[in-house]
Amino acid sequence: MATRRELIGAVAARYRAAGGAEKKEILDEFVKVTGLHRKHAIRALKRSPRPEKPGPRVRARIYDEAFREALTRVWEAADRICGQRLHEVVAGL
Repeated sequence: MATRRELIGAVAARYRAAGGAEKKEILDEFVKVTGLHRKHAIRALKRSPRPEKPGPRVRARIYDEAFREALTRVWEAADRICGQRLHEVVAGL
């Protein structure tokens, strides 16, 4: 799949810039090399290249370690209740 993507990337720019007769030649060559159906090849070559995905977003910590430790102790003392009920318990403190 990586090789196919590289080939599509290399040929797609040429295909988009070409005129009608040139597109036919490029498409014939591409179909022969990849073995794709003609219509699928047309769609693959016309599609704009996808932007690269950025890595996972690292979020800043909202609470410090001392607060998390205290909240964990309250949660354990309340027999590990759900977050909605834990919110009510903490609000009552």
